[in-house]
Amino acid sequence: MENFKTYTEFINEATTSWKVMMRGVDTGGPGPWSIVAIEYNKVVAQELVKVQDGVPAGYEAMRKKHPKSRIRVEDSQGKIVFEK
Repeated sequence: MENFKTYTEFINEATTSWKVMMRGVDTGGPGPWSIVAIEYNKVVAQELVKVQDGVPAGYEAMRKKHPKSRIRVEDSQGKIVFEK
């Protein structure tokens, strides 16, 4: 039997991960931020985000384009501030 998530479980999951992501972005310093998709230890896509509030939207867009990749958010010095 398959388990399905309810609407509130999806909302709580998304809210929690975005909160953790933005906490890392806040501590990472000033922008711009890079959103990087990695498959088999190779970079397959990269996007530069200049506005801090645009990081979650860029992350979600990258996740939809590359569903099998690891997605990282890096600050301007290349330090990883969020990875999932």
